[in-house]
Amino acid sequence: MNLKTRLIIATLSISFQYVISNCQQRNDQLTLFESIFANDPKYLFTQPQISGPERTQIKKAIVDEINRSKQEIVFWFYGFNEPEIIESLVKAKKRGVSLVLTGSSDQDYTQLQQNGLSYRLRAKSGLQHAKIMIIDRSMIISGTGNFTKSGLYYNNNLFFFSTISVTTANQIIYALEDEAKPSI
Repeated sequence: MNLKTRLIIATLSISFQYVISNCQQRNDQLTLFESIFANDPKYLFTQPQISGPERTQIKKAIVDEINRSKQEIVFWFYGFNEPEIIESLVKAKKRGVSLVLTGSSDQDYTQLQQNGLSYRLRAKSGLQHAKIMIIDRSMIISGTGNFTKSGLYYNNNLFFFSTISVTTANQIIYALEDEAKPSI
């Protein structure tokens, strides 16, 4: 693994610090971290400098995973307006896949509404900046980019895909759901 890849993985690890810190109270921080990165994850980097199919590889990989979903997609996003991903979620919903979509109150999700997709907004103050999709409690997709054209095609970002256990998925969802509850 080269230095650039190690640095990006370290940066990604920091992005999970919030989720993992919520699990720390339950004394399973190391287990959660290990279970996400122990399953030989696939790392995909955006490539703004090129054109053609390579440029859309991340969007295609996300759409492929959504198209394979059978039961549930839990998706926390900040920027989200990529039409093909929205279309694949609509198709998943029509197949009977349960969708739990959560965004940030400072973003516009008109395209979701126009396509009949229900979503909720993070209830606590501050940005909802997580970028995490959990599919069938067995696959996690996350990274530094938003699910927008700029995040997937034009900016330099890293996305990773990893299989996870149901226990790990439940831990992540539990931590995220705490963010969905209003502050007291």
